[in-house]
Amino acid sequence: MIDLALEDIGYNFKRADYSIQFVAGEAYLMQKIKMALSIFKGEYWLDTSIGVPYMEAVFKKQVSGVEAEAELKKAITSVPGVVELVEFRLEVNTATRHAKVYWKVLADTGTILTGEGAI
Repeated sequence: MIDLALEDIGYNFKRADYSIQFVAGEAYLMQKIKMALSIFKGEYWLDTSIGVPYMEAVFKKQVSGVEAEAELKKAITSVPGVVELVEFRLEVNTATRHAKVYWKVLADTGTILTGEGAI
């Protein structure tokens, strides 16, 4: 598979010498996982069922960590090309109200990919 390469911050198109760049293979899969974790459910107007239910299951008051982790894991494993979620860790800093997700997945190519992303 091939896709347009996106910057890590702002998700603008990556450019080099005024040319748009593309991603394929492992970089493609990692970009798809990051995008899956970045879309709020209902945000994509063409299909409002796509995305993580952050407001309903992750950011609401009194939410259990288990429920939030389950939604994030589901988002990762739903990406085409991900065979298995090998490792998952969610770190929440309540003082700064930031969270970071660390994952390790088995790709359909047989490769283990490791990534992280802020939510």
